[in-house]
Amino acid sequence: MKVTGLSIMNRRGQHRVFGLVGFGMRLSGAEPSVVLSFEAADKAQSLALEEMVDGRLGSDREIHRFSLVTHLLPNGPCVLKVRAADGRVLAAYDLLVDNQGPLAAAVASQLIAQRTRFVLGAEIDASIWPYESGELIAWFDSNGVAEPSVTRERPSLEPLTDIAQSVAHMRDFGFTVLPETVPEEWCDELNRMFDQGVASGEINYTWGSSQRILGLHRSSAGRRIWTYAPVIQFLRQWFRDEPVACQTLYYCFGSQQRAHQDTIHLTPYPAGYMCGVWVALQDVEQGSGELFVIPGSHKLRRIRGNELELDKVNEDYSAYAKFDNEIANMVSVTRLETVPYRPKKGTILVWHENLIHGGEPRANKELPRRSIVSHYFAKGAIAYYDSRGEPAALEEI
Repeated sequence: MKVTGLSIMNRRGQHRVFGLVGFGMRLSGAEPSVVLSFEAADKAQSLALEEMVDGRLGSDREIHRFSLVTHLLPNGPCVLKVRAADGRVLAAYDLLVDNQGPLAAAVASQLIAQRTRFVLGAEIDASIWPYESGELIAWFDSNGVAEPSVTRERPSLEPLTDIAQSVAHMRDFGFTVLPETVPEEWCDELNRMFDQGVASGEINYTWGSSQRILGLHRSSAGRRIWTYAPVIQFLRQWFRDEPVACQTLYYCFGSQQRAHQDTIHLTPYPAGYMCGVWVALQDVEQGSGELFVIPGSHKLRRIRGNELELDKVNEDYSAYAKFDNEIANMVSVTRLETVPYRPKKGTILVWHENLIHGGEPRANKELPRRSIVSHYFAKGAIAYYDSRGEPAALEEI
């Protein structure tokens, strides 16, 4: 048996790590019944090759994936070793573990108490984490349900005056509009970059569609919105931990997504430690397929994939109509109001991970609704994609 590659899949840095770290490796000459041993710091654990096969990759059984729960390792330098059944070291990987702060320490204590394994197989599922038994509760939640701070009777879709009001509004209604705005010229620059990319063929987009474009934060225009200081400052206060960035989705026209929670796709342990940030890249007009929010819906129960017996997906999310239907049924028995959102260019809306939101139908197909949504986790949390069964890709800001 031979390891021909061992690398980190969900961090751009390949040495300094935090949270849940996904590894990929290619093995040759391995039989399915083989068990490998993993060692790091003072821990050792065995894992069968079958547990490391990602079924979505088809018949290529030379590719194996596993995840390292670095919360369970001491901070500082350590070496991850992969051994064959006969004791030979097949691979060694130098790591610098960096899980700092009270949240990371609390998560580590909880996982130790629950006897969580420090090496996991290819599929990451919500059932691994102790949500139901002794779950850590975020300061803004109580028993998984947000406690209102009774700052106002009605939600505001306008920018608030300061960060304290923004935090209180978020806790009450599950979203908030920040006092600051992204400079209009930044919005214009990102839109121009997108249009030029489409015209040159560098960006694969069908004009007029509701298609989302991933990864525009890799451009200078996208990155400065992704890392905009007022957003990071708000998230730092909300999480009471350092925020780390996950991804961006750019929409030229309205998404027309059904009402949904983000939690099933971008999933933290403990619950609560993920936020979406939606920036209007133009003045949003009525009939353009506006974003809608359901104020107070963050207080409803969280739905995860194992509850609905949903398989992990790769690109085809059609089975998740079952999830959308469950959300619709849950909303139908409440008296919560669906509110369309028509902000001015540069306005920043932040939502709680459990807020139910979506996209209105596009009544006027000619009207664009340019926007970019980013997702952020608290650095001290476990971050993964429940629907895909993968560790989340995170970057420090």
